[in-house]
Amino acid sequence: MNEDEVHEPVSELETVLAPKLDPRWALSGRQFVVVALVTALFVLLNYIPLAGHEVWGDVALGGWILDHHELPAADPFLILAEGMPFTAPNWLVQTSLALVMRRAGAEFISLFISITVLATGLLLWRITYRRTASTWQSLLITTAVLVLNHSQFLSLRVESLGLCAFTSLWWLLETHRQCPPPAKSWKFWAAVPLLLAIWANADLSFVCGLALLLSVAVGAALTWLLSRPAPAANDSISPSRACGLFQLGWLAVTLNPYGMQLIWVAIRTLRNPNVHDLVSRHPFSFGSGASYEVVLAWALGLTALRRSQRPLAWGEILALTGFGLLTLKSMYWVGYFFVTWGIVLAPQLGELLAACQSLYRASNKLVAESAAPTSSTPSFRFSYLALLLVWCGFAFTPTGHRLLGGQPRSAVQEFGKEAPLNVLKYLREHPPQGQVFQPHDWGDWMAGQGLTTDCQLFATGRVEHLPRRVWEDYLLISRGQSGWQNALGRYTADTAIVSLARMPELNRVLRREAGWKLVYEDEIGAIFTRRLNTTPKASAKSAPAGPATPTAGAS
Repeated sequence: MNEDEVHEPVSELETVLAPKLDPRWALSGRQFVVVALVTALFVLLNYIPLAGHEVWGDVALGGWILDHHELPAADPFLILAEGMPFTAPNWLVQTSLALVMRRAGAEFISLFISITVLATGLLLWRITYRRTASTWQSLLITTAVLVLNHSQFLSLRVESLGLCAFTSLWWLLETHRQCPPPAKSWKFWAAVPLLLAIWANADLSFVCGLALLLSVAVGAALTWLLSRPAPAANDSISPSRACGLFQLGWLAVTLNPYGMQLIWVAIRTLRNPNVHDLVSRHPFSFGSGASYEVVLAWALGLTALRRSQRPLAWGEILALTGFGLLTLKSMYWVGYFFVTWGIVLAPQLGELLAACQSLYRASNKLVAESAAPTSSTPSFRFSYLALLLVWCGFAFTPTGHRLLGGQPRSAVQEFGKEAPLNVLKYLREHPPQGQVFQPHDWGDWMAGQGLTTDCQLFATGRVEHLPRRVWEDYLLISRGQSGWQNALGRYTADTAIVSLARMPELNRVLRREAGWKLVYEDEIGAIFTRRLNTTPKASAKSAPAGPATPTAGAS
């Protein structure tokens, strides 16, 4: 046996063990770090409690739509909203959540929203990477956006779907901008209206998508009129194409059960005074919400613009300024501002980070000279480790644990310690009768869990559907202000459910009032019922004249 015959089996074995995958699937060390960070974020998101009142409010209305096979013409859970115009613009999300809740439970809703938030972060990182051409700069900018907007990114809310759609639209625009002219195809012109059509049936925040397209169109027109040299970013599209894209998006959002009326529904809802009374819709003020984060973002942005020689495009200026002003009017839009801030200022922030890195290296010459460059050679070893890491990450999530045969989480773990779970348990065992006063967001819990069979809710999270008079009475009662007895008597409410954290004054006056008695209390809430020897009609005699169910509009 010669030497060639001896080594022939070894060469065949090497051929069999050689990777057969496309080399593009091989990851570098830096890419493996990105996968590890994304997996860690995904696991973290899955352990954040759901915003229960939003989920149950949408589940309740979505379940009603599925049961009746039609969109409601009036709020099915608010008798006090009779006569008020009612629309269900979020019907697509509501029916989807209702189906998931019926088939799989709240764990899979948590998984669905976690994937949405994760997709938003990945799209944001991809856009900033395209604009900076640097992995570490784009990661730092994306992390900065996540940290600045932690109140929305690190909370599982249904409104995260709108922010994901907004980031997806930015990604489509940026991808189209960087494609060479021969590569620009009909796919972009089909993807944008398709995204807006789905968005319009899922969340009223689709108006932010139209505002972004309008910024692109006006920016392109200004570039053409002013003949600015070297247009960048959004201004690379011609004015005619930009206007056509905006018109296409406008037509796409009309593909819904309400047609063109949906745009006016969105405007009317955003301008509704009841909505403005909610804490999440308050205007910008220092010390509230993410006010300090907004100031920090503007400070970083202005510093980066001052040091950079790269000009902003007109479309970018309009988008950043527009969403900044919108945030001043209502902090509800702060998430859209932070995403726009990170994308528009990514090149300038990247230059600022590079300058900081240069200063650090200059002040630490010894460290810089001795530091060995990290290897970024792609290897399938990193790919295999990444797959193992992703699988382990999914297995450690509550949903993965349940699919692998583990026990589901408790309701407290799913919805958080602030959820009124014990209050709802008491209400199931002792169903209230007639009109009930309760925190408006707890009304969504009661509707979602079927506790409205024998009672009428005072308010739910859809406060825009309540008459202004009813909503003002709700605020008066919840704050325990003078006249709260007459207000409760006007609506013949015999049961009052109080949030101890948000209604301390009402809790205090109800305990002192002889006509009410405490029937249940825990660390979250308390339930009071009217004593039999007092009637709401006696209190109503001194109440100001007015119908029990006003029908005046609240626009």
